[in-house]
Amino acid sequence: MNLNALREQRSTKVASMKALVDKAAAESRDLSADEIKQFDVLKVEERTVSAQVERAEYMGDIERRAAGEPVSGAPTSDMDKLAGAVMTIKVIKSQMEGTPLDGAEKEYAQEAERRSGRKAEGVFVPFKSLERRANTTVTAPELVGTDHRAQDYIGPLREALVARSLGVRVLSGLVGNVSIPKFGNGLETGWVTEGQAVPEGEMGFDNVTLTPRHVGGKTEMSRQLIQQSAPGIEQLVREDLSFLIARQIDRAIITGSGLAGEPRGILNTVGIQTADMPDTWLEVLAMLEKLDDVEIA
Repeated sequence: MNLNALREQRSTKVASMKALVDKAAAESRDLSADEIKQFDVLKVEERTVSAQVERAEYMGDIERRAAGEPVSGAPTSDMDKLAGAVMTIKVIKSQMEGTPLDGAEKEYAQEAERRSGRKAEGVFVPFKSLERRANTTVTAPELVGTDHRAQDYIGPLREALVARSLGVRVLSGLVGNVSIPKFGNGLETGWVTEGQAVPEGEMGFDNVTLTPRHVGGKTEMSRQLIQQSAPGIEQLVREDLSFLIARQIDRAIITGSGLAGEPRGILNTVGIQTADMPDTWLEVLAMLEKLDDVEIA
C-alpha cells in the first residue's frame, strides 16, 4: 500500500475515535462499555497504521537520499527547481563522450552529493527524471540529424606495391613497338704458351622487343550520383581504378603468365636464377653469392 493510502487510512481511524468521544461529550456522559471497546480497537488499528506510515516515510527518505533529493522536512523549492532544469540526455551524452558536466546538471550533481553525503560512481540525476516516459529515436526518427563527414572519408586498406621499389625500369611516352638491343655473348680469352695463338671470338648481340599490352576496368555512374556524392564519386572511382591497374602491373611484372594478353613475369621467365628459401645463415650467404656471381663453364 502506498504512503498516501496509509495516511488516509490513519485519518479515518482518528476521525472514528473522535466521533465516539464527541458523541459522548454531546450527551454529557462517559463512553459506554461498547464504545470503549470500539475506541480501543480503533486505537490499536491507528497505531498499527501509524507504524506503517512511519516505515513508508523512512523508506521514502532513503530513496530520495539515494537519488540526491532532500529528505523529509528539508527545504525543497530550490532543489526542485534545480532538478526541473536538469536534462537527462545531456548527462547521458556527457558520460558517453567522457566530457565534464556543466550548467544545471553539474550543479545538481554537486548538491546531491553534498546532501546525500556520498560520492557517486557515476552522476546523480533527479529520480523523477527517470520516471518520465520519453520518445526514442525509433518513434521520432525525423528529429535525428545525420552529420555526413565527407572530409573524414575512410579509404580502403590496400596492399603495398613492390615492383618499382625493387628498381624496375619504367619507359614512359611510348607509342609504337619497342626494340631494345642487348648483350648476347662476348669474346673469348685464355692462357697460352709462348708462340701459341690466343683464342679468337666475336661478340654477339640480341634484342628485347616490347609490344603494347592492355589492362583496365570500367564502371558506370548516374548523373545524379555525380552531382550529389560527397566525397565526389568520380574522384573515388579514379583513385580505385588507378590503384587496381597499378596492382595488376605490379603482379604481372613478378608473376605474369604471358598468356591471354598478360605480360610474362620474372618468375615465369626461362633461365632466371632460383633458390630455395634459406634455413641457415650459410644458405643466406650462398644465395647472395649466387646473385653476384655468374657460373663459369
